[in-house]
Amino acid sequence: MTHPHPFGGLNLADFAQQKGTPFLLCDGPALLAHLRAVRETLGAGVTLSAAAGITPNPHLLQWQRPELDGFVVTSGMELRLLLGVGVHPGMVDFVGPGKRNDELELAIGSGVAAVSAESEEEFERIDRTGARIGRKARVVLRLSQLPTTAPGTESSSGFGFSLPEAAEWLMHRGQGAGYRVIGLAVDLDRDSESLSRVLDGIGELVTTTGHRPERLLLLQRAVAPTAGGSSGVAARITDVLAWYREVGARWRGFVAGRDLMLIVVFVPSSVVGDRVWLHVARVVVTRRRGDCVHCLLDASLPVDLSADAVVNLSRPEGDARVLVDLAGPGGGDCRESGRRFELSVPRVGDVIGFFPGHGRMVVSRSLFMRLVAAEYLVTGPGQVKTVRHIVDLSRLGVPP
Repeated sequence: MTHPHPFGGLNLADFAQQKGTPFLLCDGPALLAHLRAVRETLGAGVTLSAAAGITPNPHLLQWQRPELDGFVVTSGMELRLLLGVGVHPGMVDFVGPGKRNDELELAIGSGVAAVSAESEEEFERIDRTGARIGRKARVVLRLSQLPTTAPGTESSSGFGFSLPEAAEWLMHRGQGAGYRVIGLAVDLDRDSESLSRVLDGIGELVTTTGHRPERLLLLQRAVAPTAGGSSGVAARITDVLAWYREVGARWRGFVAGRDLMLIVVFVPSSVVGDRVWLHVARVVVTRRRGDCVHCLLDASLPVDLSADAVVNLSRPEGDARVLVDLAGPGGGDCRESGRRFELSVPRVGDVIGFFPGHGRMVVSRSLFMRLVAAEYLVTGPGQVKTVRHIVDLSRLGVPP
């Protein structure tokens, strides 16, 4: 059958039967097109970075690289992965609390664009590490207690510095033996009120301290899933692009009356587009109860699924549809988590596809709570590249 989700013109049901399940599939050309659209939407004055942890795969990171200005990492492992595929350290920001000493040494020693300081203790360790290896760390202060959704709301990590604390650091401790404070990092919710508060906070710091930051990281928070998974993927993506447009426009308006020369790095929680990623699993058991068909799959389900994001790849969309309750290994009733969908009548062996609406779902190790057959990258019409073969099923004596 011809399926409306092309992925390079692949017959997805046949591909799954041939390769085995579960697996992750990426439509490479579609991903690049979406990244290009995000960059154009943000406009001048804002650069685009992606969180390396969303797709911790060297082939996928290299594929996205031409359309990105940089990457953000939260661990030494992610930094080593990027350096290993030739990403210049000056294109990498290291953020997040809990950095180990060896990770700080790697980041500072390799010359990353910036390292975030998220507590006074971490700041002191950054200072000691930079002084010991003879290379000053470029530090961005992570702002906490900056009201981004309501007064008193703290950063999602619970770490960071309040505005008064940040002002104190900038005025009196902006430079030490092993570091130099070059800017700020701040969490950003996806709404206009949040953006206004962030810009007001930055403006207050500039006015209060006289400090002229060189680098600003806007770390967009994860977008919470819609209750019941009712919103459409396409609608969410359109809304996200509109939000990126507002970020760029509001930032350019903010700096117009100020003598600021900032590198603004926007790090969205998701840079995936509509129908770019596909997670594929197989039905291993079915059981009908009343008007609902309960299906056990060979992979765990993503946590954020809208009604139009699940499809029975083995059955034409015109087939009769029923209410289907989907569960991963271990079974269980999914009614409480909203995992019921209207699908073409499933049978044992059918292939089910999940189109994620959230970037964090791309990480297959958190999605598939058992052995993953592979990850594939579609590079063009009819062209598929195996980018991670986690388990060779044939070696285990398991039939494909």
